[in-house]
Amino acid sequence: MKEQHLDELFLTVFHEFTRMNFGSLLLEMTQGEFFVLFTIRRILKREPSAQNAVSVSKIAQMMNVSSPAISRMLRGLEGRGYLERLTDPKDRRSSFVRLTQEGTAIYLAERARLYAFAERVMRRLGEENTERLIQLSGQLRAAVMAELKETAQ
Repeated sequence: MKEQHLDELFLTVFHEFTRMNFGSLLLEMTQGEFFVLFTIRRILKREPSAQNAVSVSKIAQMMNVSSPAISRMLRGLEGRGYLERLTDPKDRRSSFVRLTQEGTAIYLAERARLYAFAERVMRRLGEENTERLIQLSGQLRAAVMAELKETAQ
């Protein structure tokens, strides 16, 4: 394929992926809210906490999203009873969140729905192609992030 043609295909595929609405599979929350809860669970898995709480800034950092944007999503999740907010007694400016029992139950049900979908898609691709796709996606993400970082400087 000609280089010019590859550029066009690359951008087309990139655009098509951004338009996929995985959130339509979720019943109780948006895709963004799901990934906030997903990130909280990932952080706690890596760095267990006595209170099962995660700092808002850590969530924002891991998701590569601004703290105000994360705070808006957290307020919505908190308002529905999925999260509770805690304040650091040593530093009142720092806040932490943890999933409630209801939040955990809803998250696990939504995760099961997305995992079942992912399994069906992976079955269509086959194991070898799925593994290759995951590897290439990691390389693509690293290349895109490096280019964005260099372009921003």
